[in-house]
Amino acid sequence: MNEGKQQELLAEGRGRTILSSRGHCNTGGRHVQPFSFVPRTHIPHLISSTLATSLAVASLLLLSGCTSAKVRMGWKVYLDRTPIASIQASLPKGPGIAPGEKSPLVAALTEPDGTVLVTEGQGRGKVLWKDLEVTAVVVTANQKGIVILPRDPRVSDGKVAHVTITVPSHPDIRAELDIPLRYNYNFTSNFSGSGGPSGILIASVVNRDLESSQGKRLSEVATEQNKDPLDALFDFIQADKGLTSALYFIASEEDLQTGLRLPWTSIGLDINEMSLDGPLFEAHTHPRGYGSMARFLGHYVGDLQLMPLEQAIRKITSLPAQREHLINRGLIKEGFFADVTIFDPATIADRATYTQPAQLSEGVKYVLVNGQLEYENGHLTGAQAGKPLKGQGAK
Repeated sequence: MNEGKQQELLAEGRGRTILSSRGHCNTGGRHVQPFSFVPRTHIPHLISSTLATSLAVASLLLLSGCTSAKVRMGWKVYLDRTPIASIQASLPKGPGIAPGEKSPLVAALTEPDGTVLVTEGQGRGKVLWKDLEVTAVVVTANQKGIVILPRDPRVSDGKVAHVTITVPSHPDIRAELDIPLRYNYNFTSNFSGSGGPSGILIASVVNRDLESSQGKRLSEVATEQNKDPLDALFDFIQADKGLTSALYFIASEEDLQTGLRLPWTSIGLDINEMSLDGPLFEAHTHPRGYGSMARFLGHYVGDLQLMPLEQAIRKITSLPAQREHLINRGLIKEGFFADVTIFDPATIADRATYTQPAQLSEGVKYVLVNGQLEYENGHLTGAQAGKPLKGQGAK
């Protein structure tokens, strides 16, 4: 580092410090000579205590065109007795803030000679936050310079957070800062990605007082309650204690068909077994629990002719069994377990819908599990031949 870039840590008066550097600054910075010296044993402490603040304002100095500047910290500066040329604000943690997040705000006030007076988010520095006036829109700002974005997306959705800092003793000096909002990914992908309230269907609730809303879109519930959709959503979540199950219409039919056509894709279900009656019966579950395979075979293979029937059978039997390492399953072969479904390709069709999902598919004649007949012409036989399957990692 050359002479014009070297930084010096100096001491002035009652423990005040100046971080200065020789070099050019378009704000008129000049090198300040020390009039008292710091004992060698105190230098590491001074360095550690000033380093964080010095780094926090480095970006502001670079933006203003300075190759060097003096940063004054330590004892309080009385702004009504100090000339101020400008003020800048920044969020040192990053360019934005997320719902429920807190971030310290840094203000850097510049004197006419280029000296920078720093105030930090925790109230440390030459300038205290109580001597500045901060107004905020969307976000809030406390007396320690901490800005907070409320967790509730209703407060910030579609808005721009803005902070204004003024110096009461210098009415013409002010800093304006727009703060980008980083939205919660899960919320935006499920709410906005599903097309908003019309793309969210309430499947099941725990609170019996809310059962009349099962099977309805959020847009319908909001209309019935004469509420904004977001207000209806959060009121519903609160009333059901966050235990509501919902369906989100975020898939693309074009993407789905593209995926089904690929020879290396297999099909499985991410849903539990369904009870047709009794206390475990769910009237408004996802229709895939009753009709996925029948819809694949009847609609995508039979109606749309996306692939030959033989390839479709492989996608739902031997291919997933091989991928999951289910030994001796997935094929009709000597020595394999006899898990067999007999259906009519001409009549196979799903009947489950999003509003009435608990409907059995048509066209299935017989289902054998481990060689025993469990389903025959629309009725259960009473046989219970199924058993849990363990993967290769099971001991």
